[in-house]
Amino acid sequence: MWWDKHVPVPSASADAYEPLMSGGAILGALGASGLMAGGLAWIIAASSFATLDDECPGKICVEGTRGGRAYKTARDGERAAGILAAIGLPMIAASAVMFTIALSTDKPRSGGVDLKVGATGGSMEVTF
Repeated sequence: MWWDKHVPVPSASADAYEPLMSGGAILGALGASGLMAGGLAWIIAASSFATLDDECPGKICVEGTRGGRAYKTARDGERAAGILAAIGLPMIAASAVMFTIALSTDKPRSGGVDLKVGATGGSMEVTF
């Protein structure tokens, strides 16, 4: 055979999980950035929606007017906020999974990730 059956399989060391820790940190940072950008887009959309009562008489916004532009800004901001949240949340979840796997090695560590999900919400606790 092209492989040797008598070569011992190396045991998993703490160094083997360093890429998971690094990847988890990067994914978590990108996910948090996406959520923050989505929050800013939502604030802009809410601000534009607040002006629609004054800008659009009879709740009819005409394209090319200030009300029409405010409506378009609000609609686009709302869509951007939804998209950024839909991208950011899975990235944060993937980051939590990567940290959980990396921290669950046989080597004793002082830290961990505790995920709790219930019918009314969830929480995540990270200790180092």
